[in-house]
Amino acid sequence: MVCAIAHQLALSYEIGHCTLSGKRQGVRPPPFETCTVDLETTVTKKTVRFEIVEPDDAVYADYSSNFSSYNERQSGWEIQTFSIVSHEGDRISAGGRGHVYLGALELRGLWVDEELRGQGIGTVLLARIEKEGANRGASLAWLYTYSWQAEDFYTRHGYKPYAKLDFPAGHYRVDMAKEL
Repeated sequence: MVCAIAHQLALSYEIGHCTLSGKRQGVRPPPFETCTVDLETTVTKKTVRFEIVEPDDAVYADYSSNFSSYNERQSGWEIQTFSIVSHEGDRISAGGRGHVYLGALELRGLWVDEELRGQGIGTVLLARIEKEGANRGASLAWLYTYSWQAEDFYTRHGYKPYAKLDFPAGHYRVDMAKEL
């Protein structure tokens, strides 16, 4: 059986083998699926082992720091992240995350509890995230949202669509941006 990763590499490389062990739960692969891929070039032959890691928060943080470092070295821009949150008692009732890099603010995960929506909290939160992004050097803000989420909200706040993907089935994802 060929793993998804090995299948993708098959376009460019001769494939070794892939082994599966354990029981599948639904359509998700087991967390201990492994692939061994033989990569052959004119210089060397190397065996690479892939595995599915789940949950992946810690491993993603580890390897994503590598491409973040690479991008920072190549572009000269430091990647900055921040979150702005509001608390009701001991729980977060609204929040959003910003990633600032290459002169742009990527807005991620803006959230306001459902019972607090329609009171201007999202507007204030969005403005505060945009202001913090601009303070950190961003002149452009971008985000994506899905058809069941907040496209109208972002449109009212000056975001314009620049790409649309019909995904998932029966819905779409829209990428939006605005100048700060």
